[in-house]
Amino acid sequence: MRTKPTIPEATALARAIYARPGGNVGCCLHIILDDENCGDADVVVCVATAFLTGHADCIHLAGMLAAMSESDREAVSRGVRR
Repeated sequence: MRTKPTIPEATALARAIYARPGGNVGCCLHIILDDENCGDADVVVCVATAFLTGHADCIHLAGMLAAMSESDREAVSRGVRR
C-alpha cells in the first residue's frame, strides 16, 4: 500500500526543480510553489501543465502534491523558498 508523500520528500524534489536550468520559479508547478495557490484546482492545472510539457520531475511532484492536503502543499511551498 502506498503511503501519502511526506512534506520533506516533496520539498526535496521541488528544490531540485528550482535548481535546474529554467526551474527558478518552480517550472510547471509555479502557481503552487512560487505563488502559493495550493487548492485542488491549482493542482489540476499543474498536473496538466506538467504532462503537456513532458517534464518527468514536474509530473512526479505534481502527483505527490495531488495526494497531499492543501496545508501540506502550503508547507512545501514555504519550505522550497527558505
